[in-house]
Amino acid sequence: YRYKCLKCGYEDIISELKIIKKNTRCQACCKNSKVLIKGINTLGSLYPEIIKYLYDKNDADLYLPGSSKKIKVKCPICEHSHKVVVNKLVTRGFYCPQCYSTNSYPNKLMMSILQSLNINFEYEKVFDWSNKKQYDFY
Repeated sequence: YRYKCLKCGYEDIISELKIIKKNTRCQACCKNSKVLIKGINTLGSLYPEIIKYLYDKNDADLYLPGSSKKIKVKCPICEHSHKVVVNKLVTRGFYCPQCYSTNSYPNKLMMSILQSLNINFEYEKVFDWSNKKQYDFY
């Protein structure tokens, strides 16, 4: 059957079996939506306060809030950019590894040295082979 969501206006097809089992949530505006619709369930439409941290503002319309993809973010204070998983950005909020107050002084110093030497590095890197151990700098 073809249906139109009364909440967001999304149109889709649903099977009779789902209607009988009362599993009739909208694929666009339900909690764990799978369909990306600009203005309804994108990162930017549901969490507009996050847009200021995005390196590329267009990413706000390209990802669902529950996405496990990594996107590039930029600190509005020190302009340091790094990658973060979208769903962690939504659930934990933004943090900057460079100016974050709970970073240890040695980590801040090392980060400053690597950046001043223009050395590409990843902060808090986890490898598949490392049994989830985290390395400060890679």
